[in-house]
Amino acid sequence: MNNLILDNKEQLIGLSEAGHKYRVHPNTLARWIINGCRGKVSGRLQLEAVRLGAKWQTSEAALERFFAGLTAASVEVAQEERKPTGAGHHGAERAARELEMAGA
Repeated sequence: MNNLILDNKEQLIGLSEAGHKYRVHPNTLARWIINGCRGKVSGRLQLEAVRLGAKWQTSEAALERFFAGLTAASVEVAQEERKPTGAGHHGAERAARELEMAGA
């Protein structure tokens, strides 16, 4: 298994330190490492980390990659939700015409 954190020789930080810096509970970080989060773009997205002894370690770069992946997934979901469908599309057109006639 390829471990990007160790391959890039990134500075490791503990989950308590990472949680304090990013205002996320260390248990949440552990869940993201073990279970990951659902992401539309690439299925399940997991926080990269290594286990050293009894403690998980991650890096700021790994956290930034994780958050970027979550953001990309959120943006894609938001764009999917904005696509007009069926009657909703016609309702939006009607509302736009009404606003135009009202001078807005």
